[in-house]
Amino acid sequence: KARAGRGCCASGAMAQMGQDEFVEMVISQNQQCEMVVAARPRNDAALSAWGAGLLQLALMCDDVPKKKEYLRDSREKLNKAIKVNADAVTPDGERTIFQLVNAFYMTFIFEESEAVAVQLLEKCNTHLKKGLKKDPSKSEMLEQMVGAWEQRAEIQAASQRFAGKSQEEQALEYVKIIHEQAQKAEERSAALGDNDAAALRALGVALVDLSLIKEQASDLVGAKDCVHRAVETLRKSVHVAKEQESLMLLAIAINAKAMGEDVAADAFDLMKEARGHFSAAIESETDIGAQRQMLLQLREMYAVQNSWCDYHTESAADMTNIAEDLPDWLPAPPEQPPISAP
Repeated sequence: KARAGRGCCASGAMAQMGQDEFVEMVISQNQQCEMVVAARPRNDAALSAWGAGLLQLALMCDDVPKKKEYLRDSREKLNKAIKVNADAVTPDGERTIFQLVNAFYMTFIFEESEAVAVQLLEKCNTHLKKGLKKDPSKSEMLEQMVGAWEQRAEIQAASQRFAGKSQEEQALEYVKIIHEQAQKAEERSAALGDNDAAALRALGVALVDLSLIKEQASDLVGAKDCVHRAVETLRKSVHVAKEQESLMLLAIAINAKAMGEDVAADAFDLMKEARGHFSAAIESETDIGAQRQMLLQLREMYAVQNSWCDYHTESAADMTNIAEDLPDWLPAPPEQPPISAP
């Protein structure tokens, strides 16, 4: 329900399958890593992959006690990997120490004890400082630490609202929370005006979330209106400051708007604009591993043309005539072979 951590786009693998399939894939990969570590306990690549996989499971787990269990095991594996090799990396090219920072941060977010939370955030900052000495390009992670206590309070409050409720009751509570967040974001943006990029971005995200809720409730007109407002709001945010996250969010919102367009030419123009914004976000990324992941996501954005045809069968031929081919220079999705013990 509530989300903690950095990032606004799904990974390449997640975008190509459902959540259940993705979870099964991660569990399978973790089992392979476990076998490798059993044979060679100091294999930092397998330990890093295992820890990163456990962190993925924690992110997708709604059950807080189980989430904490995944996070505890993730920290253990990532810590071991770093002790073996201080420059260890995960399969996607991310430095293992930054994954450890994320694991500590997420543990901090869901820790009830204030005293323990203080210690967790200190460890989080300690590892982040060590990581930044090796890779200063991740300095944006410092921004997340500034609002750490505020984010923890928000997520804990949301978790308390779900406690002891049935799945149906939790779903209704979630709808209420999304509406409340959208209203707060609207009020804050109105108070700060059109020159505050962060407030505009937050409102854009809230409107996208609200559009999904309305779509689930079969309020398609309301959902479409929210998407259109999200696009305009995020365009304003990007106009004020061309920040990477805002560019990526704008690309996602524009693609959503394109899916609702009935005329192929109009939808195509929006999709092309979305890819342009996403390309600009890629150009602003300095980490090679992160760039590759973003290029894989850009590759998937070309498939939106095919998705549009599936929803607008009567105009599919019009889209096919103008659709852009997938560029040869975009990388192919990795096959992710299992890590073997030397």
